[in-house]
Amino acid sequence: METLRLPFFYVEDWDNISLEFKHYFEDAGTGLTAKIQWSEDGTNWTDAAWEITSGNGNIGPETVSVDITGFNSNSISIAFVLEGNHNQFLGWYVDDIWCYNVDSPPPSTSPITPVNGGLVYNGASLIWDEVPNANAYRLYFGTDNPPTNIENGLSIVGNLYVPEEYLDEGTSYFWKIVPYNSFGDASGCSVWEFTVRKLNPPVNLFGEAFESHVQLSWEIPFSTLDSLLIIDRDPNNSSGPEIKTTLQDLGYEVTFKTNFPEIIDPYAAIFTCLGIYSSNHILTEGEGQQLADYLNNGGNLYMEGGDTWFYNDPTAVHPMFNINGISDGNGDLNIIMGIDGTPAAGMAFNYNGENNWIDHIAPMGDAYLLLKNDMPEYGVAVVNTNDELYNTIGASFEFGGLVDGTLPSTKETLMIKYLQAFDLFGKNSIDASYKSVLGYNVYRSDDNGSTYSKVNTQPIIETEYVDIAPDIGMYYYYVKAVYEEGVSIPSNIDSVDVIVGVHETETFDISICPNPATDEVMINSAVPILDISLYNTVGDKVYYQPVNNRSIKIPVSKFNQGIYYLKINIGGNIAIKKVIIRR
Repeated sequence: METLRLPFFYVEDWDNISLEFKHYFEDAGTGLTAKIQWSEDGTNWTDAAWEITSGNGNIGPETVSVDITGFNSNSISIAFVLEGNHNQFLGWYVDDIWCYNVDSPPPSTSPITPVNGGLVYNGASLIWDEVPNANAYRLYFGTDNPPTNIENGLSIVGNLYVPEEYLDEGTSYFWKIVPYNSFGDASGCSVWEFTVRKLNPPVNLFGEAFESHVQLSWEIPFSTLDSLLIIDRDPNNSSGPEIKTTLQDLGYEVTFKTNFPEIIDPYAAIFTCLGIYSSNHILTEGEGQQLADYLNNGGNLYMEGGDTWFYNDPTAVHPMFNINGISDGNGDLNIIMGIDGTPAAGMAFNYNGENNWIDHIAPMGDAYLLLKNDMPEYGVAVVNTNDELYNTIGASFEFGGLVDGTLPSTKETLMIKYLQAFDLFGKNSIDASYKSVLGYNVYRSDDNGSTYSKVNTQPIIETEYVDIAPDIGMYYYYVKAVYEEGVSIPSNIDSVDVIVGVHETETFDISICPNPATDEVMINSAVPILDISLYNTVGDKVYYQPVNNRSIKIPVSKFNQGIYYLKINIGGNIAIKKVIIRR
């Protein structure tokens, strides 16, 4: 009988040893035996209490744990052994081998998902490698580092943790796993980090109170890949329209605003124009904080202004550009040149802006200078794209003041360089990888917005909802989009003042029979019915039918027993009727 022995471990000063490994035994049917052996002198070998023999089919892949016992000395060798006829041997594959002292704490573990430093969508679970000799794992998790403010040493059996609440988008989280057993905690356990990516919310929620219900409607979330926002606060609008035209010529969808919208997070990039003294806008603290929050949620921001970098007071967003304001300038801006070794190399623009007296700027940290004034030489545009979460471009000249020359010295080419810095060039249509919306959840507050409760039972597929539950009072609403990866941040909040409680309307000559009903309901009206919807008592729409007739018969046999409300659209007017379904 042939013996193939591969010594693998030499262990010193261990009292009790356990060997763990993953393997696959490819059966050749030749009477071959695989086993584990140990030796105190390297010559005499003893079988451990585990072996497999060919002839029983392929084995594995499986994980095996073998205890090594019966030795007297403090140092032994451990080997993987094959005994029998090797001529027709197909294979024994061994991987992920662990050898540890049973009377000791377990080793440390590694993250599976999220990977350290990674970006995840909301709803992600924490998964780590299981390690041998561990009875359980302690989880430390939070936005603080070391992490404790969400979970502080939570004991978990297994290698999975699912957060009870959805995490804050654009926020970095820290976590640490400490395997342990009766002999103590693992040592050398690292803290890992991940950042939650954005899932775009619905926009433009609008609520309206009727005599008998609240009608809510909203728009679908923006695609993060094709929606750009221009905020033109320059009183003369010297650059905003030019930026808009250039982006549209490149095929991008552009929203143009002269004031800050309430919601800016869904946009892939924002171009903010502040103007040049004396026709300029000084960024307010609130506006600066809104832009800083946008960047912290993973945005891309271009901001231009002749006085915002040195002369005007900074806001929360200014340090995020890594720009050093050198001086107020001397009215000597003339030819704007691209910096060699940057994407703008070879560019040269004559400048014809409304004012040549602009801030002189320079890069700090990892930012770099993109454009400069020719003579005298000073910086006029700085790019900061080395941050993992956001990208910025800051300029002290006006984009609209650039005079197109020969290629590459055109505003369109420069805009392409800006978009490339934001990793957005070529992404002017919805990418197939963009997450699709599965539905929406509606949340309502009756305590002035202090607490909100979800009012629908299942995600709403359409972008409207009829809330028939509120009594008289002021109510606040927001909507979240539901994705496979999780739930978005809230939409804008809208308040609705309900001055009449829910009841049936008697404004129109409408008959419903039978009521209560079991199989079908017949609705008749003196004037044509445009369409009809049926809602349950929590506001879920369970039936809809266009009509364009004075009568309609709707089936109700598939609905559960209970109270329902018919929303009948008659010539643009709405009537609400209660229907009882019995079984």
